[in-house]
Amino acid sequence: MAKQSLGMGLGVPKGVVLKCIPGITERYAAGSDKLNDVAVRIIRASIPLGLWDSGNAAKVFGVTKSTIMQIASGRNWKHIK
Repeated sequence: MAKQSLGMGLGVPKGVVLKCIPGITERYAAGSDKLNDVAVRIIRASIPLGLWDSGNAAKVFGVTKSTIMQIASGRNWKHIK
């Protein structure tokens, strides 16, 4: 399965994602990176509150659901507060 760009799978155009999420760069939205500190902060803020499903987040960021859950719980990316 090919890696999806940020916003893909949810029907969100890349331009909308770039405007709505501060810190997301053009390169990141194009799918060149999987995760960065902004993505980790988004995951940590939204998954525990139930604002975003971990499965959808995994598809958007091109990582596994397990990775999303580990980030949300603080086990991965510990250096990002």
